[in-house]
Amino acid sequence: MKYLSKRFVSTTALSLALVFVLSIGVSATSGSQGEIGDLLDKVTTMTAAGRDAAAKASDSEAAAPAAQTASAAPTPAEQSMGSAPGIVTGGTINVRSGPGTDYSKVTMLSTGKKVTLIGKAGDWYHVSFDGMNGYIFSEYIHEGTSLPEQAAPAASSAPAQSSSGVAAVASSVELNMNGAPGVVTGGVINVRTGPGTDHAKVTTVSTGKKVSLLGKANGWYHVSFDGVTGYISGEYIYEGSSLPASSSGVGEQIVANAKKYLGVRYAYGGSSPSGFDCSGLTMYLYKQYGYSLPHTAAGQYNCGRRVSRDSLLPGDLVFFTASGNGGRITHVGIYMGGGNIIHARYSIGRVSIDSLYSGYYSANYVGAVRIA
Repeated sequence: MKYLSKRFVSTTALSLALVFVLSIGVSATSGSQGEIGDLLDKVTTMTAAGRDAAAKASDSEAAAPAAQTASAAPTPAEQSMGSAPGIVTGGTINVRSGPGTDYSKVTMLSTGKKVTLIGKAGDWYHVSFDGMNGYIFSEYIHEGTSLPEQAAPAASSAPAQSSSGVAAVASSVELNMNGAPGVVTGGVINVRTGPGTDHAKVTTVSTGKKVSLLGKANGWYHVSFDGVTGYISGEYIYEGSSLPASSSGVGEQIVANAKKYLGVRYAYGGSSPSGFDCSGLTMYLYKQYGYSLPHTAAGQYNCGRRVSRDSLLPGDLVFFTASGNGGRITHVGIYMGGGNIIHARYSIGRVSIDSLYSGYYSANYVGAVRIA
């Protein structure tokens, strides 16, 4: 804008000078030709000075936008989602004006808030709600019309009232389990203050977490771990000191299901059969079997329980880094058995099968976790 303004000023000065010359032209017959020549020389000098000033402005200011463009982070392309339903998870979440934390905060939403999913740009959902729109990080959005049981928002902790107005107390006799060993299953699971989804959330734990079973009431286990006590739905606790090698063959089923998507295109931020990125593929497949995983490779590495490379089973998630990034996890795939993995591969742009024990994947292997 400054550049345009300076060009405008210099051009305007030239125009005014020419108008001045023309205005005195009428009286030129009363002056000498030498006086007119002097005046024209002055106009030429003014014009040259204006051109020099404009050129300097062009050199100094046109470079600034170019430098800014070079340093600005590219905005990922947004994929339309039409008007798909979605729900906020994870507590009180920021809504931003664009797909990244460098954008300004528009407002905040809480777990359970229903939104309309307009599109997705990278790891951010473009959402609409209450006449407003903005962007929410994908880890805090559940696609669908209702939350799964383990992520359901806490309801009011006030006890129900009977018709007589006296608080109704649910009958719940807790069976003592004397600290028996147990292991968490099912992905990322809520721990609550009491035996039911109407109780507040204390924290979350992931598949493979070992806990002590203090008791059981109303289908919920009373557990203790790391100095914390709480309740976990019985659906997500395995009684024993370690999980079975594979829970009901889920790992094999996930591998068989994954093969159906061979050749599907790679799409950054994608988590559906229209296009997957690496963590989007694993998240999508495990979701079909009731497991909730975050949409990042690094986040998924913190789920489940760690297993060694020589103990890998079909369905285990395997993780990789990239050269020169300090060991940061950048990629995830699914172990198929037989030394092979299936994954959404960026370099070739599709879901493919590769060997775990050769080339890039052998050299950059970080570790593995077992979810099922």
